[in-house]
Amino acid sequence: YISASSLAITGTGSFESGVRTHGDIWVGDNNRLVFDEESRNDQFIYGNDDTMTIDADNFMNLYADNKIAMLSSQVTIGHLSGPAAPGKALTIKGDMSQSGNFVTTGHITASGNISSSGTIKANVYEMQGESVIMNDEATLIFGGDTAWTGIDIGKASTLTQNIRLTGP
Repeated sequence: YISASSLAITGTGSFESGVRTHGDIWVGDNNRLVFDEESRNDQFIYGNDDTMTIDADNFMNLYADNKIAMLSSQVTIGHLSGPAAPGKALTIKGDMSQSGNFVTTGHITASGNISSSGTIKANVYEMQGESVIMNDEATLIFGGDTAWTGIDIGKASTLTQNIRLTGP
């Protein structure tokens, strides 16, 4: 049992029964709290004035009874091979999988293909800024914007057109 208002120990030591404190544990800048005896680079917590790193070799669990909050202006999930997307609060690098519903009150933007094995529901379908498919109560409207002058159904060649509808 050691009791002191200030205690400085240099070197290394071993505590067989654990260490208990009723105050803060201070680790100097650029030092690590290491969780394995094999290497300084195994599981550790590292920090300085600007950065904190938690390294958990193969897997890390975060458990909470109610919620886990990450409070930051930017969060990146995935390989940190470059900066996060400018101005984006959440950046996910790599594939993403989910179960359950994806609910948003904003827009969804994609620079690649979007595919679905289920039903796609929409009020209006636009292409190049023009309404292509929409509805008006009991009427399904194809090409209703004024920029559309015709609807071709079938192959694009004039020799094989099956149906051509043209408006005023």
